[in-house]
Amino acid sequence: MCKLNPLCLVKIILAAIYCFWLLSSYLYYLTLKSVMPLENGSGFFMLWKDQPLIMYRKLYFYNITNKEDFLLGSEMEVDEIGPLTYSMEWHKSDFYWNGKGNLTYKRKTAVEFLPHLSFANENATIYILNVSMIQNSERLNKLNRYKRNSFVMKKMIKQLMYEEEDDTFPDWLNRLDCSKNGIYVYETEKTDYGVPTRSSIDVGSPLNEKKMFKYNDPELCRTINFTQSGIRFLDGLKIDQFETSFDINNWNQTLRESCRTSSYNNNCCPSFPIVLSLPHFYVAKVSNSSISNLKLDESIPNCFVEIEPITGLTTNFSLRYQFNVKVRTNKNWPLVQNNIFPLFWVEDVGFSSKYSEEFLFYYVKMPYYVLYHVVSWMIFYITIGCLACVLIQYMYHKKDETVRSTEELIPLVDNMSSRNTLSIYKREFPVGHLSSIQNMRQSLSHLYINNYPFKIINAITTKYK
Repeated sequence: MCKLNPLCLVKIILAAIYCFWLLSSYLYYLTLKSVMPLENGSGFFMLWKDQPLIMYRKLYFYNITNKEDFLLGSEMEVDEIGPLTYSMEWHKSDFYWNGKGNLTYKRKTAVEFLPHLSFANENATIYILNVSMIQNSERLNKLNRYKRNSFVMKKMIKQLMYEEEDDTFPDWLNRLDCSKNGIYVYETEKTDYGVPTRSSIDVGSPLNEKKMFKYNDPELCRTINFTQSGIRFLDGLKIDQFETSFDINNWNQTLRESCRTSSYNNNCCPSFPIVLSLPHFYVAKVSNSSISNLKLDESIPNCFVEIEPITGLTTNFSLRYQFNVKVRTNKNWPLVQNNIFPLFWVEDVGFSSKYSEEFLFYYVKMPYYVLYHVVSWMIFYITIGCLACVLIQYMYHKKDETVRSTEELIPLVDNMSSRNTLSIYKREFPVGHLSSIQNMRQSLSHLYINNYPFKIINAITTKYK
């Protein structure tokens, strides 16, 4: 059984502090476990449903400046118009959880034009390839509805975005939003050979020190691979940074006629003649001999995502991709060169909303700071203080033992205590004489036995004067 001495008390205090730290960590884990699942009524679900990110969509159109010459076989000359900036919100509804942990819901994209953040106007008129005509050329030939001048059409940007009445022409902005009744699936537990897969850019499963994840874009029907590029700290929070890898994502390969399709949203995928690339055909093997004035800015193309790893919540992202049309030889445009021509490119950006920042503060930053900074430093300082107290107590106890050992060397005189006169302390011994203590004791005992008490005092005085 441990006696209640200072060292034992220190052990008890340290054990109690350590148990408190373990209990606090476990309570923190239980708190995250209760709010993190994407279940109806959980804090994380309410955040995701409302608006975890403030998002913008920027569009850059390629305006054809030499329509007639292009139709006669000349290279296409383009002028980039943009950005046209829109605020973007995702309104989610009709949530349904199935037994596999997946959440099905409807999402509607709401956009609003922001003139103060745009370098072009929606009322601007541009010349752009008629994708619908290229896609349906054979059917239009049978109906005798083809017109040569319609291959390159003149349209207002507003019409291309969301006011186009011609059903044969794609509604470009809605084209970027899934057309399968706006139904999406959030796959909560999906992994691909141990690599987490996200089906939504705003949230995902915690990364747990993963160096890579896959993002299955439901609107592009393409899986984009992100690899970790670094770590940064945002207001004390650790944030993992991820960027796209050109080699892994095959951006440097020849553009294909269709992108990869999703197992549940394949009706919304862009299809031939639409092909995808990075802006300005970055790292793609496409001949630019048929396109003029296409300036490559290498700082633009790369995509990135920043994620808080404990919650899997996205704090910042930028996705950039370009829509192109693949033109093949056709009797309706016999002089136009075979090539892939650009239409427009998109930049979707987002950063944490006020609600997201509050969520991270209360459920991640503050508990983490208390547990791993305040409590840890308290444990450190208390431990140092306790060890210092034990050391001081040990030194004092050792000195006291030395004094008592020295006093025991002086015998009693005439069976009476003469400590005030006969006590000899360590500080009274000259250096080098401590080793003769035992010899002195024998001499003093001899004198005492022969009843020479005063000789004892005289001997001591003479010896250590």
